Amino acid sequence: MLKTKNIFITFFVLLILSFGMIFYTLTNSYLNFLLLKQYEQKIKSLDDVLKFSLLKHLNSDNIKEFAQDTRADFIIFKD
Repeated sequence: MLKTKNIFITFFVLLILSFGMIFYTLTNSYLNFLLLKQYEQKIKSLDDVLKFSLLKHLNSDNIKEFAQDTRADFIIFKD
């Protein structure tokens, strides 16, 4: 009886660990996918702004203003 109990406890622990790993893997990949799509959308919106000349001149103030009006957040590095 004790041997059977230990086998079931071990099986239960392994089952919980496997489901935990599957849940973590799926959640992590889905969050990475959402993050990628979010930044793609932000880049597309910046491209549209620049393409249709909605901003007269591109500088850090315009980008900050654009980021406040939309949900975009951009970092521009100066050379």
